[in-house]
Amino acid sequence: MRYLTQSKTGTWYFRFQIPAMQRALFGGRREIKRSLRTTVLEQAKVAALELELEARKTLLSQSQDSPFQAVSYKTPSTPSKRTSKKELTPFELLELYCTYKSDYVSTKTLEGQKAKCKIVLELLNKTKLKDVRRADAERIRYQLKSFPANSKKLPEFKGLTNLQILSLNQQVKKQGLSESSIKDYVQKLSSFFEWCLQNEHTDVNPFKSIKFKKTRKDSDSKNHYTTEQLRKIFSNDIFTKKTFKHHYQYWLPLLAIYTGARLNELCQLYTDDIARLDETWCIRIRAARPDQRLKNLNSERVIPIHNELLRLGFLDFVKAQTHDRLFCSLPLRRDGYGTVASKWFTRFKSSIALIVDMTSTHSAIL
Repeated sequence: MRYLTQSKTGTWYFRFQIPAMQRALFGGRREIKRSLRTTVLEQAKVAALELELEARKTLLSQSQDSPFQAVSYKTPSTPSKRTSKKELTPFELLELYCTYKSDYVSTKTLEGQKAKCKIVLELLNKTKLKDVRRADAERIRYQLKSFPANSKKLPEFKGLTNLQILSLNQQVKKQGLSESSIKDYVQKLSSFFEWCLQNEHTDVNPFKSIKFKKTRKDSDSKNHYTTEQLRKIFSNDIFTKKTFKHHYQYWLPLLAIYTGARLNELCQLYTDDIARLDETWCIRIRAARPDQRLKNLNSERVIPIHNELLRLGFLDFVKAQTHDRLFCSLPLRRDGYGTVASKWFTRFKSSIALIVDMTSTHSAIL
């Protein structure tokens, strides 16, 4: 089928191009792309047909009475009386962009990006996105230096708009955003404007290719655990005597150091994500179920299981599970299954007097 593509790991994907005149029905997207969550071609064909039928029904609804019929594309009677499509405001475009992004990123990531884009759009104070130019982007970059970090948590700024917060802080002089935070704002705005540019809502991405000085080496962006710190972690009774309350307290740190996987990727594993492929036992990092998520589409991968994990009995642990999920004691929260495990690891580090700045659960394997 022409709508089917296959990833390097064998998973089939559905892709459907949306005609330019009908993209408004799909939130401005140029195409629909969905993982079919199967490596079996026949199953993929059936799933793709269902998705194609759903897409074509939506396209057909444009000419009928339907809640999707938001835009009319009537041919003008004369060139001089051309009816133009209503131009969307920057904030309306932001809502469309977030709808598009919701298929690809976590709720937490999307909320963070939306909040930062909203702050900048308010500071820009433009009614039309096309009016935002490079000079405006450079002005915003400068103004963010005076925009207070965590402004919503400070009582001085309660109930104020972002423009008012910026103005007030030029007087009270609370600490402004760091250079790395400003860079993150700019990158998120660039992503938003790039989407608007591709969907013909503007003619330029004014935030593209803004340069920032490096304030530290890439290798210093997150501290690694030292050999001594790792020895302190893994010499604890949890690992030497297996005195743990929950299995994830034993296996997650070991899996992190021997696979390099992110915490939430490990916490959301199902037992069938552990499989023998070409005579090698592997862990499949994927989003094959609705409650599994990846940081991005390129995060899907297959990791061979390290011999030390095999020696410690990881496969026996997997086979002994009676639940589909590998770590069934971890509850699903807004940010995935990793929330409880992350809080536990923070308490564990404190209990062994291991306090290191800028380290997280998977700093150990960076």
